[in-house]
Amino acid sequence: MYFTMKSGNTQSIININNMELNFKEFEQEQLKKLEELQKQKKSGKLTQFEKDVKRLGGYENYWTDKISKSLVGKTITKVAYLSEDETEDNMWYKRPCCIQLDNQYWLIPMADDEGNDGGSVSVSFMKNLTTIPTL
Repeated sequence: MYFTMKSGNTQSIININNMELNFKEFEQEQLKKLEELQKQKKSGKLTQFEKDVKRLGGYENYWTDKISKSLVGKTITKVAYLSEDETEDNMWYKRPCCIQLDNQYWLIPMADDEGNDGGSVSVSFMKNLTTIPTL
């Protein structure tokens, strides 16, 4: 069985039978990974992530350390709102103000951890502006 999907200027023909097969393979791989993690937990062995969190003294320290390594000392080289096409590609309604760093990485504000929409940015350095809004 096939169906046609259109996104922006791209049109794809999807084979549902292949999707089902790929999903089953993916599901089996995920179940296998979950079983291995459960075995590790039962045996008392920690995953590398758990070891790192423990070594750094908790989740907040872990994420602060990881993010600091990527951001501290970087320079902002560009500021631009996400284009309408990119907003549509992400299935968002709100266009966030994005920040590019000198390592070519972009900071793109999102509404939540799951990336459900573009997000605004709270700021403490601009007079009469406490939030960089979405469009």
